[in-house]
Amino acid sequence: MPMFAGNEDTDQRGNRLLTLWKGRFGPIIRAILSISLIAILVYHIGSGEIIESLKAVSWQTLAGATLVLGASVLLVTPRWAAILSVLGCQASWNALIGSVFLGSLFNQLLPTVIGGDVLRALRAKQLGAPWKIAIYSVLLDRVSGVLIALFGAGVLLPFAATFEGQARLEWIIAAVIASMGFALLTIRIFGRFLRTPIPLFARIQRGLVRLHGSIRTFTRKPGATTIIFVLAACNQMLSVAAIMIFARATGVSLPVTDLVLITFVTTLAATIPLSIAGWGIREGTLVYLFGIHGIRPDLAFTVSILYGFALLLSTIPGALFILRTRSAFGG
Repeated sequence: MPMFAGNEDTDQRGNRLLTLWKGRFGPIIRAILSISLIAILVYHIGSGEIIESLKAVSWQTLAGATLVLGASVLLVTPRWAAILSVLGCQASWNALIGSVFLGSLFNQLLPTVIGGDVLRALRAKQLGAPWKIAIYSVLLDRVSGVLIALFGAGVLLPFAATFEGQARLEWIIAAVIASMGFALLTIRIFGRFLRTPIPLFARIQRGLVRLHGSIRTFTRKPGATTIIFVLAACNQMLSVAAIMIFARATGVSLPVTDLVLITFVTTLAATIPLSIAGWGIREGTLVYLFGIHGIRPDLAFTVSILYGFALLLSTIPGALFILRTRSAFGG
């Protein structure tokens, strides 16, 4: 009998339970959390105040912000293609843009944080990328946006107007940066130095080794890496522009630096995989950040709800793509 047979049985049972939890209960929990957070905010702010704030925003404003956010696909597609190229797989924009549309749609509609990402990874696999590279390409695409938001928040924070709770926000951002640094260090250590005979840890380590190799590939191609992060920065600025459009429409007046900072921090919070497409967490974060700047909660909530709705509307091309093609991965 193999030395670690008992551990393998335990790992398999644990993996089955984890899969069951994620598959059946995860989406339900995220949906409940999103609905609960929004309901709590509406209760405390007051539905009447929120409705009045919403009435002040015209459909033209919503349409303009939706078009701005819809342009994201023109930045995400070349960024993803550049990442695949760095990892050794060539793919044209035409072959990728459909799955980017669909990925955005599924990420907004499905009660899971990876539905659209899985679809994109499947498309990369269909185009000839090895399965691991297909997965890492989508993962690194997401990470590039998070890093830009985190870096931008850290840089802008010292230049923002002094506000109540600034020190707390500084500590939170510093903690996130430290955590990401620790994660990268862990990937490097497990990817290069440590070896373990424990099956579960060995599988994790093999994944970290491959991920570490993918990350190292980017350090050897600084030109392509720069282009990827420039595209990620431009994509983040689309969210900034949409928030600014809604802020102006609702009468929110803040310095540009503060609005950009608030958008970056809100974007980071919305990536926490505890809700549906960031709903609830995004609204709570924006209400809090606007609140410490002296902005009324009904206005902050209105900006956030409209921003989320514009994100949803911007995925309509994905729905049209489904209707016009027989295959969801048609290129």
